[in-house]
Amino acid sequence: MSDNPYAPSAVDDVAEAPASHGWEMVEGRLIVEKEATLPMIDPFTGASEDRMVLFRLAVRRRYLWPRHLFLGGLCLSLASAWMAVGEAIAPLFEAMMAVGLLASVLIPVLSRPAWILVFMTRRTVRREELLKWGALVGIVLVLGLVVVVPNIPGISVGVVNALTVLFVVILVVAVGSRWLQRRLVYRRYVGERFEIRGLHPKALEAMMRIQNRS
Repeated sequence: MSDNPYAPSAVDDVAEAPASHGWEMVEGRLIVEKEATLPMIDPFTGASEDRMVLFRLAVRRRYLWPRHLFLGGLCLSLASAWMAVGEAIAPLFEAMMAVGLLASVLIPVLSRPAWILVFMTRRTVRREELLKWGALVGIVLVLGLVVVVPNIPGISVGVVNALTVLFVVILVVAVGSRWLQRRLVYRRYVGERFEIRGLHPKALEAMMRIQNRS
């Protein structure tokens, strides 16, 4: 199974759900143990179907500051370019974007994960795959522009400006696709138990009903 923190590894197309265990609802919050198996409810939509895909997810702590740093650098960079502010501070804004983007990739990899088993509908799986590939293609295109554009001989200022706008648009789409990917995160780690966040409200309601019936 893959340890990729961004793409869950498919276990199987499950016709009969294995018994769920290692979880409980406490005051509307989901508390799980390591290697818990959640009920046959899509955590991202709250849907439940006869056949679903079982995934083993690495749930990691969520940090918001990399996203804020990247968006802050992007907004300041666009504002400085629009107002023709001196080029001396442009590297600072670019550094903010780079650090934010790099931190958003490295921190989840380095943080302590909690592995759990969850079910997803095929529709959710397709959506996540589309966003994952959208982010990958966008990043490749951005890197291509960074490498190719400076080496084009005799390129005009107008073309450079147009390519810069294209670069920003593709970068925003790539990062946006990456951040729109749904993922479960934990807020607290107490012993071997996690408080999991990121579930759809309908999923939480359905799990609460299951717990109340048991």
